[in-house]
Amino acid sequence: MIELRFSPQAKKKYAILTGAQRTFIDHGLDHLKIDKLGISREMVNEELGMRILFTKKDNLVVVDKIITDAAHDRAAYPEAQQRMMDWNN
Repeated sequence: MIELRFSPQAKKKYAILTGAQRTFIDHGLDHLKIDKLGISREMVNEELGMRILFTKKDNLVVVDKIITDAAHDRAAYPEAQQRMMDWNN
């Protein structure tokens, strides 16, 4: 089984992602766990303006960076984020 780890920078970035961004990251991490990406070193979602940079070595995958478009940061849209949280609960 493949072990997945985050760099401190990637862990911080993951914590502030919005719902759609987190969904993309979670799907990407699932693909990394089952090694569907072959020799790739990054995953890209142009629509969300996101990239996941990672390093693979044997059964270990380290997520080095999560890069997002600043326009989608959670802090920029507090009302929308609260609405989304209300809908999901």
